[in-house]
Parts: sequence; structure tokens; C-alpha cells
Amino acid sequence: MIKDSPKTAKVYDRFMTFFDSLFIRRWRNLLWQKVEGTKILEAGGGTGLNIAHYKPGHTVTFVDKNAHFLYIARKRAQKKGIKVHFYCGDVGHICVKKGFYDSAVSTFLFCSVKDPLAVLKELYRVLRKDGYLVLLEQIPSASFIGSFMNFLARPFYALFGARLAPDLKQKAKDAGFSEIFVYPVFLDTVSIIKARK
Repeated sequence: MIKDSPKTAKVYDRFMTFFDSLFIRRWRNLLWQKVEGTKILEAGGGTGLNIAHYKPGHTVTFVDKNAHFLYIARKRAQKKGIKVHFYCGDVGHICVKKGFYDSAVSTFLFCSVKDPLAVLKELYRVLRKDGYLVLLEQIPSASFIGSFMNFLARPFYALFGARLAPDLKQKAKDAGFSEIFVYPVFLDTVSIIKARK
């Protein structure tokens, strides 16, 4: 795993921006089309590549534990003239009252958290009744091609100390969410998962 530093954050951002330009940007756009309400939590927002997809009227709280990522995300928001509330902290312990947000959104977060169920329970806590969880994740695949794509992604995950996300549909159910839908965006290995509290 490479060391966390400003230089690493820049390398990571350039790497992700490159893949964003190829295909991930389209997936992000699909993700944000499924976000409901105005008070939005972006959990584990990284270097802020979702910021360009925020909608007018959204009030977004952006949480990430990596201060170097947050620095880049702030610059990105300033450049686009978008007001965002940034918070450096653990997505498993969000300093906000119960039932505050309309939607909680994340993109490729669950490949890097140690306890996915605990994070999902925390996102459940901060959502209002009938609020929505909306995730974009690379998940285990049942197909040969999808499994092979996941295999090819392992060196990248290892480089940044991450791993393939678990079965998030079941984890979301275990955390208390209902009406859980999975929308494949690339084979059956990258999907949008939407669930209601």
C-alpha cells in the first residue's frame, strides 16, 4: 500500500480523473439522477469528482477522512463555484443528529472501509424516515467476465489499501434498509444500489 501524502492524493486524483473521462463520469451521472431531496450527505467523497454532478438546490455535506483528498475536493468546488460543507472525519461516526439528511450518497467507498455494516448503520441513522441510500460500487460478480474484471482490478485496490466491496444489497438489508434495488451499469460488476430507510 502506498503512503498517504499530498503527492499520493494528487496521483490518485489524476488516476481517477483519467478513468472518469473514459467511463466513470457516465456512471456518476446515472448515480446522481437517482438522488432525492435537497439535504445530501456525500460519504467518502475522495477528491471531489462527484461535485460536478451536484444539482441546483442540493445542500451537500462532504465527508472524507483523508485531509489531502479534502484539499483537492475544496479546490475543485471553488473552481466550479459550488458551495459545499466539507468535513474531515470517519463516515462511520458522522457528527450530525439522527434523521438529518434526505439522501446519503457514495461512490466506490465500500472497497476501503473496514466495517461496511457499521458504516451502513451510521448512514441509516443520519437519514430521515423514507430517506435514501444511493451507492455506486464495484461488487462481486456471478459472471465469468465480471469476475475476471474484478480480478484485474485487484492490483489497483492493493495499491491504495482497498479491496472489492462485499454484497452490499445484503449488508444494506442487515443495516435496516428496505426496498433495495440494484441497477447494473457495467456488466454485473459495477452497479448503483438504491435503498430506502
